[in-house]
Parts: sequence; C-alpha cells; structure tokens
Amino acid sequence: MTREEKYMHDAGAWNCEQRSPHHVYSVGKHTEVVVRYCIDHGASTELIKAAWLHDAGKMKTKSFDGKYDHFKNHPEVSAQIAEELGESEYVIRLVRFHDAALGRSDVTTQELASYGRKWCDDLAILLMGDLAGQHPTYQMGEKLQQRGIFLSALYRALEECECTE
Repeated sequence: MTREEKYMHDAGAWNCEQRSPHHVYSVGKHTEVVVRYCIDHGASTELIKAAWLHDAGKMKTKSFDGKYDHFKNHPEVSAQIAEELGESEYVIRLVRFHDAALGRSDVTTQELASYGRKWCDDLAILLMGDLAGQHPTYQMGEKLQQRGIFLSALYRALEECECTE
C-alpha cells in the first residue's frame, strides 16, 4: 500500500459518504475508481499519487445541508494534505486544480498551460478519471461537456504559449 493510499484509509475515506446527485460512491471507492482509470490510461507515478490524494480534503471539509453533502474548498485542503505528506509541487498542483474544469478555481488555462504538456496531459487524465468515478448518469451530461470545453481551452493555451516542459 502506498503512503497516499494509506493516508486515505487512515482518514476514513471509505466511510465518508457523498450524498449528492453526482456521486454514488464513498470518497474511498470513488478514489479507487479514479486511480484505476489513471492507471488504465498510462499514469505516471506522480499522477497516481495525485489520484489517491485529489479528494483527501473531503473528510475535513464535509458539511450537510439537510439534503446533500458539500465539500467546500476541498481541492485546496487536499493540496495542503499533499504538501504535508511531502509530495512534489507537480503532485500538489494536480491535486489543487483537479476541479478547475468546473470553474471552482480562479486559475486561468494560460497559467495551467505554463506547467507544460506532460502536466496538462496528466491533469486531463485526472479530470476524466474524476468524472469516471461519479454517478453514471451524471458522467454524460453537463460535466462531460464542461470538461471538454475546459480541455479544449487548456490545449489551445498550451499551443499558444508553446510550453513543452
């Protein structure tokens, strides 16, 4: 078991339900689906670490409004956890921006593109893996369209800045 997977187990991810229209799995099961998706799509070691930790902050940010669970600011808290675990800046950035396609970050596609093609490719895999771990009916609608628009803009920005890192 990797350090990242152990953290998620110890933090109670498999007991952290996600009551919402777009999730059918606990945080832990969702994370397993994301990790498997990333591995199946040729993930680097860094991407696998980011996949394990992308929702690590959900256990600390969970609130319930009487109907649904909310995880406000979980990407930032997840990134802080990754930093505390001693992860590389590469991994921390993937974790921090895994929800950027949903407009949950003020980062621009130009800024993300500046991290280079490999990082953008890893972010694209993580975004699609995150979608694969959500409710099946939710995967095909608005979220898929949002990710497609975001990734098109990201790769356009990557071409414009000619970032090859």
